[in-house]
Amino acid sequence: MASREIEALRPDMQPLALEFQQRCHARGMSVLVYCTLRSAREQARLWRNGRSRAEIDARIRRIRSHAASVLDQRAQPTESERMYASMAFHYLPEFMRQEPGSERVGVARYLVCQASLIETAPPQYGRRIVTNALPCQSAHNFGFAFDAVPLDGGKPVWDAESNLIRQMGECGEEAGLEWAGRWTRFTESVHFQKAQWQMGRAQMREWSGCARALAA
Repeated sequence: MASREIEALRPDMQPLALEFQQRCHARGMSVLVYCTLRSAREQARLWRNGRSRAEIDARIRRIRSHAASVLDQRAQPTESERMYASMAFHYLPEFMRQEPGSERVGVARYLVCQASLIETAPPQYGRRIVTNALPCQSAHNFGFAFDAVPLDGGKPVWDAESNLIRQMGECGEEAGLEWAGRWTRFTESVHFQKAQWQMGRAQMREWSGCARALAA
């Protein structure tokens, strides 16, 4: 299950979330933060939501096939795969219990675990696609994002075109957050995340020099 606690966010994300709440309060708005840290397993369930069994199985096969190709050097890991694998081994319980090994081995392990999470995810919520982020790819999985909804008379307002949603988004942006209500490819009016949150990879565990040479 996902957490609702601000304290579950990364330490450098918590002040931004608190400032967001303060700015909303200053405008006379009541907001509910209903999702902060989300496990990779829960992310897998959300990704499956709205997708057919055939599409899910095809993605699992594709990920595992690519993992094998990366491991035996028939394919190179992409930059995003390197980034997410590095973040996963640094932040996520599913990965922190093991050493990543070389970069190539680490990326392959990351991909195999991602496929397994999708395959074994709990039942889906419904028929609507709610995210394109695979497990271990969402800012929620690493504690760099939260979801919030404004309340009107104690009831949540989900209408993305409402004035309350717009004001809430402005409060988030004023607090220095990236508001997904501005996104063009997959708009999420309730989603806020640390701007350029992936840049934190520069502060994380580096693959060894010989591992980088192996991947070259």
